[in-house]
Amino acid sequence: KDIAFTIEMLKKNAPDLQWSGDMVKWVKDVKVTNDRDVHVTFTSAHPRFMSQFFATLYWSVYIVPEHIWKDQDPKTFKNFDLAKGWPVYTGPYTLTSSTELETVWDRNDNWWGAKAKPAIGGNDRKTPLELPKPERVIFVGVENAEKRAAKMVANEQDTSWHMPRSVFEKVAKDNPNVKAWFPNLPYAYFDPAPRHLAFNLKAKPFDNADVRWAISYAIDRQKIVDFAYEGITTVSDVFFPLTPAMASFRGSAKDLFEKYPASKLDLAESAKRMEAAGYKKGGDGKWADAGGKKVVMQIGIRGGEEDQIRIGPILSDQLNAAGFDASFKIIEAGAFFDGIARGEILTNLQLVGGTTVNVSDPWGTFELLHSRYSKPIGEVATGQRSRFENKEFDAVIDEMGGLTPADPKMKALFRTAMEIVLREMPIVPLVQTALLTPNNYTFWKNWPDFQNQAKPNNYFSPSQWWGPFLHSILNIQPTK
Repeated sequence: KDIAFTIEMLKKNAPDLQWSGDMVKWVKDVKVTNDRDVHVTFTSAHPRFMSQFFATLYWSVYIVPEHIWKDQDPKTFKNFDLAKGWPVYTGPYTLTSSTELETVWDRNDNWWGAKAKPAIGGNDRKTPLELPKPERVIFVGVENAEKRAAKMVANEQDTSWHMPRSVFEKVAKDNPNVKAWFPNLPYAYFDPAPRHLAFNLKAKPFDNADVRWAISYAIDRQKIVDFAYEGITTVSDVFFPLTPAMASFRGSAKDLFEKYPASKLDLAESAKRMEAAGYKKGGDGKWADAGGKKVVMQIGIRGGEEDQIRIGPILSDQLNAAGFDASFKIIEAGAFFDGIARGEILTNLQLVGGTTVNVSDPWGTFELLHSRYSKPIGEVATGQRSRFENKEFDAVIDEMGGLTPADPKMKALFRTAMEIVLREMPIVPLVQTALLTPNNYTFWKNWPDFQNQAKPNNYFSPSQWWGPFLHSILNIQPTK
């Protein structure tokens, strides 16, 4: 019943709640058939629907308890009252305190899963389930990599938000129990969210594809790799992760990337594109239109995203050298997301990711550029939030949406969609992403890693900010 209630709640409150637009688009009807089953009727074929309910990467559709939410306004309900036991969870931990800098979860030793009867219907999972070993899990905000490094060296921290290569190498030298994903370079794990430069495509001059291409041609991505990432990642000409599955799709359209060199540094071509768009350089070396208005780019960067913050000065320096009036600004997360959603931040560093769909299926990334997400400036846009609108692209994505990634038609559709994206350059790809998130093996072992190449322990990603980080907590064991 809670599943059906959640879907109906989202539909009734579209487009204001996350995932609500998807429920309206895909769900025709939802009915509870018995105590264990829900029947969902789709508006059209949607083989990926269930992926929206699995927190495989960052987030998912959160199932809410009807008995609590039915009398609440979901747009204003805070769902936080520890005295009432809110929020309610089905997992083995209970939220006991939460502030801006620290969140504490305590193990619930009366957890239902540890007392459950054997599963019905041939489920081969072990039932009852074991309680996890950590009795308390504390998430602490530590403001920078250097302070996190000091805590890792002093064994005051068991796992860490990502840090630069040079910082990690010093930590690992001072405390050999601190280890990364790989034992050697590049150390880091492959993150499924490549970094890119995004625009408000309804705002001039970024509504012009020639300007966007000129910006792309002005960027030396290898310097971003060398300096912002200290060599542990690679240049990218696509905005989706180059997993084996996605690399295969890219490879099927290899000639398009020769026709549209989306990661090439070419200042002469950049100037040519700007001139084609009607711009000329003034005496100060900056591009300006016929009325003397310069191309001003203040690149918004979400606060706390340390790798992207390191990209900021590199990118703005390169764009300034190419004639753009560029700078960067670090913006608190809430203001950042609100600013790009409303179209008030005209250029920003971003990433595309969030579900497993985008690591194996081009639809998962392309669909975020569908014009159904576009809104006038001032209204809240969703999806990739760039306000890209292209009817030809929409039609291709709609057709892809009814097919599985393995369908023989998918690569041809990918090619068509990819050519539109390359031609229009709605977002400028920068680099693939590798993040160095170390774990401390002093007190806990069995962290997910690839330390043993012959027998990797890669049951999950070392990403504490992902929804399924609980897998790590369920699997780690005390060293003593």
